[in-house]
Amino acid sequence: MSTTSSETSRADNEDALWQALNTQPMATTGELSAAAGITASSARKILARWTDDNTVTRHADDSNGPHRWTVTTSDTVTPPVPNTAATGTDTAREPAAPDTDIAAQDTDTRPAEPATDTAAPPADVPAAPEPAPEADDAVTPDDADSAELPDDDSDSLFGAPCPIAVGDEVANRYHRSWRGWVTEMRCQDGIAGCIIETPDGAQSSIPPWALVPAGPDGVGEEWQQQMDALIAAQHDRAVHELADRSTAAREHLEQLSQRLGGIATALGTGTVVPHDDTAPIADYAGDLEAAMADLNGFRTLVTGSGLLTVDEIKRATARPTGMRSTVSAPNHGTAEKLPPGGLRGMVEDALRDNPGRSFTTTVLKHMLDQEYQRNISSGAISNALDKLTEQGVARRISDTPRTWALAENP
Repeated sequence: MSTTSSETSRADNEDALWQALNTQPMATTGELSAAAGITASSARKILARWTDDNTVTRHADDSNGPHRWTVTTSDTVTPPVPNTAATGTDTAREPAAPDTDIAAQDTDTRPAEPATDTAAPPADVPAAPEPAPEADDAVTPDDADSAELPDDDSDSLFGAPCPIAVGDEVANRYHRSWRGWVTEMRCQDGIAGCIIETPDGAQSSIPPWALVPAGPDGVGEEWQQQMDALIAAQHDRAVHELADRSTAAREHLEQLSQRLGGIATALGTGTVVPHDDTAPIADYAGDLEAAMADLNGFRTLVTGSGLLTVDEIKRATARPTGMRSTVSAPNHGTAEKLPPGGLRGMVEDALRDNPGRSFTTTVLKHMLDQEYQRNISSGAISNALDKLTEQGVARRISDTPRTWALAENP
């Protein structure tokens, strides 16, 4: 097998195992390898490496049974899924219960967070725990992390109502003995997630579709119908957002290619190389780099969420068949054509027209370019967002990638 084929195979195995970890927290190595469709030997090697990286945590069974695994709870640990995860050829895993953008947390080694944050694994028969803390009546978004869910706003943020709420006692859909209480609902780049606290005080971030009510009544028909509607809405959103980000990256690439093509022609013919102070080559390259980072980050998030299979992700990010280049001759810069504050007003209008939705500069640029038929610099949009943040109109909800939304009371 060639080196390239081996690397591709390893990436595919990691993608499959990571998705299995998120959809089946507290699973054994054998269960994970079966769910991922890889050999137990490959699963053990990958899990051992992720253990060393503090990406996963291994939980020992009191009955001396096999170890069980979860994803380490830590805001600073990123999933071990390559940026090219979507290009793999993995098979679909448990489509009825995708995992989220915010990975479920059950793993093999100590989490990257302090030991006090991730205590021992949940017991199969948990002792009567203290009741979960009541939900704060004034939940506010966390500016340094993914957006927390404002009251009565799950419909607009998630695309459909979520049957799980703060304070609910829930169990893992695949391991019913694993139980905890919902302490927080989150929405990261439009993808839903639940922060769960187990009886031992450990916290996990798990997608709602990997959870079920823990009560004796089990899963009711109405509850499941509501969850199915949420999964469908989140699935459609993931497809749409992936397509938008992929299109934006392609357009930036084509713009840079056109600019470089003009320079190549001038150099080949001995004519003067065109120069444009309003749009330096570095700006084109920077816009492309930011768009690719945004696309790869969201693709990794969706891969971990289990909302889409690898093949669905590939279809969502690929250029539609027969689609030609969408970029015509480069538009003129916007700075000299807009009145003072004009771009800031355009950005503010976009935020006000989409309350509850978050934007990176790349996504916002793509939207404004299409609406106003312009080639707006991502840097100029970022400056406008910073100004709107100072004025209290916008709020920054994430630094990686830099993401904004309309302020709560603009």
